[in-house]
Amino acid sequence: MSKEVTFVDVDGGTARLVGRIVTDATVYGAHAAWPLQLTMDYARESDTWTALRSVATTW
Repeated sequence: MSKEVTFVDVDGGTARLVGRIVTDATVYGAHAAWPLQLTMDYARESDTWTALRSVATTW
């Protein structure tokens, strides 16, 4: 099972990417459709984007 949504917000030299997916998985013995979200923050210096932070959560 997979439902994907991606949001990108760029503001000058910073950016935030948020990806959401619903995946079929077994976690700690519980089999279910798990809604997972990954948020990544980036900073730009010259021509290079560097990942500053990554957070995975459920939503």
